[in-house]
Amino acid sequence: MKKQLIIILTLFFCSNLEAQEEGHYLYANVGGGFHNLSYGLKNGNEQGRSGCSFLAGYGFNFNKHWGLQTGIGLQSFNAVATLNYLTVSPSVDADGTAYDYKTNYLNWKEKQQLLFLELPLGLQYRFQLKDKIQILATAGMKVSIPLKTTYRSIGGEISTTGFYSQYNVELQDLPRHGFNNLTDRLTGSVSVKSSYSAFADLGAEYAVLDQLGLYAGGYVDYGLNNVAKSAGKLVYQQDGVYNGVLASDQTNSARTIALGLKAGIVWHFGNNNKEANPVQK
Repeated sequence: MKKQLIIILTLFFCSNLEAQEEGHYLYANVGGGFHNLSYGLKNGNEQGRSGCSFLAGYGFNFNKHWGLQTGIGLQSFNAVATLNYLTVSPSVDADGTAYDYKTNYLNWKEKQQLLFLELPLGLQYRFQLKDKIQILATAGMKVSIPLKTTYRSIGGEISTTGFYSQYNVELQDLPRHGFNNLTDRLTGSVSVKSSYSAFADLGAEYAVLDQLGLYAGGYVDYGLNNVAKSAGKLVYQQDGVYNGVLASDQTNSARTIALGLKAGIVWHFGNNNKEANPVQK
C-alpha cells in the first residue's frame, strides 16, 4: 500500500506540472499541538504530549472550487507511560533453590518520542469569502514512515526482590544477586510500523500579493492502523535487559493522533485565475 501511494503521488505531481487550467501553487507550513501516540496499557496509563509538524508541497486547482495537493513533511509524536504493578516469576538460584523473582514498578515513567516522514494526498475545496480572503477545507490520506523512534525513562523506580517461601524471607538491595532498585535513566530505540491516517484541515488564506498568500488554520490526523510491533516481552527482564513499554506485553496496539494549529505561506505560479487564487491547506 505504501509503494502504491508513493507511485500515485509521483504520477500526480509529474502529470500536472504542465497543466494550464486554474493554476498551480507551492506551499510550506509549520504546525503544532497535541500529537499523541495513543495506546492502552494493561497495568498503567498513557498520556499524550505536544508535537510539531513541517510540510511543504505542490497543489493544483482544476476549477474554481476544487483542487488536489500533495507534499512531503515531518511530524513528531510523543507519549508518556506510567506503570504501577508487580510481576512474579518462578526462578532457581545458583544453589538450586527455588524462589519467586518479583519486579515491582513504582510510578515508573517512560517517554516515547517518534519522528515520521509524511506523504499526504488531499482533496481541497475553497470558497472566496472576501476580496483577499479565501476559506478552504482539505481532507485526504497520508502515509507516515518512521524515521527516528526512541524512548527514555523519566521517573519512578523498578524494584526487584527474591522471595523464598520455604523460609518466608524476601531478599532485596543485593545487586550482585540481581535484587536492586533501578532508578537509572534508561534510553533506547523502539521499532514501529508505518502509519496510514486520515486527515482534515480547515483554514483561510490572505492574499498579500498577487502571487503570495499567508495561511492559518487547524488540522486533525487520525491513524487508521496499529503501528506497534509488540514482542510480548517483559518491560524489565530478570537478566537486566530493559525492553521498553512498546516492545513489552503491556501493550499490543498503538495509533497516531494529532490535533493542532498551523501557519504558512503560499506561492502561486502558472496560469492562475486572479479572481480565484489557488490556496493551500
